[in-house]
Amino acid sequence: MKKTLIALAAVAATGAAFAQSAVTLYGVVDMGIAMQENTNTTGIAGLGPASMERNRMMSVSGASRIGIRGNEDLGAGLRANFLVEGGLDPSEDTFTISNRQSFVGLSGAFGEVRLGRQVTPYHTVQGAVDFGGGLASPGYIPLLHNRARSSNAITYISPSFSGVTVTAQAGVGEHDNVPADARNDNSFGLNAIYAAGPLTLAAAFDRVDYARTFSSVGGNAGAAIPLFGDNGAVPGMAGLSRRTSVWAVGGAYNFEVARVALAYSYLTDDKAVGNDVKSDGWNLGVQVPMGAITLFGNFGQADVTRAGVANSIDVTGFQLGATYALSRRTSAYVNYGSLELDVAGRGTLDRTQFAVGVRHNF
Repeated sequence: MKKTLIALAAVAATGAAFAQSAVTLYGVVDMGIAMQENTNTTGIAGLGPASMERNRMMSVSGASRIGIRGNEDLGAGLRANFLVEGGLDPSEDTFTISNRQSFVGLSGAFGEVRLGRQVTPYHTVQGAVDFGGGLASPGYIPLLHNRARSSNAITYISPSFSGVTVTAQAGVGEHDNVPADARNDNSFGLNAIYAAGPLTLAAAFDRVDYARTFSSVGGNAGAAIPLFGDNGAVPGMAGLSRRTSVWAVGGAYNFEVARVALAYSYLTDDKAVGNDVKSDGWNLGVQVPMGAITLFGNFGQADVTRAGVANSIDVTGFQLGATYALSRRTSAYVNYGSLELDVAGRGTLDRTQFAVGVRHNF
């Protein structure tokens, strides 16, 4: 009887090993001290006070997070995959987790299909040309479009064909069944990425119906500025969006002594109420490895116009930074970002941020 129980336990353990072939716990803990200054001469209350200084501990070089990912070999080249990832704030006295990504899917020779909350195809392309890695800092211009994730999404990722990978995604909104909200946050995204040797080329499209909050600038040290969507800070931009669409193209090349990237994006925000908004912007990125130290810079500009409104908005910004690898998983960093919002006929908003911190990946 005892041998039978031992044998059954061994079979059960073997079955569990086959059923779940790999599970990984991973995460990022990032904590920095950010010192931000704001000068506003526009008189627009939504852009903040005339003068402001703000010091804060926060995740700067990337959002802190914890996640679990795994896969199961189903045989015949088919695998089941899952990922559950939550964002967290190490600076607070309460421990709360936000849902960054949570999906389940199947993969094989056909590619991969995922269901759940996921990164958008547009954000994937944006990350490929942003050497700052999504800093919580003013100065990165293509973040005029910052829809990084889509809930209730179905995503297809193709296999690589001669270096080209295509991703398509559809998201379904969940809102009250009334005319204005019937398609709220329904979305569609598409990208194509070519990667071969030192060269990366990418293009992306993203569309959202009845988006509530769509885009912001200025970093997120408690003072991001919403531009598009129904809570736009600048008069003439506020108003419920019927459909917001954006496309972008970009590329990066590794010269070994440095990596250089260039990206361009064009956005249209068709309002259900208010003036339609259009914007186009570009960003030049440079990354220079020097042993344990890596230097980087982002430089960009964007123009924002509103139908039927004479005033336009010019956005310019830059980011400079350095990271020092203390180990394979831990690094120290310092960075500086600057943003100027020039509202024609009203004045300017100038925002700067200096930050130092430590990041650990596990």
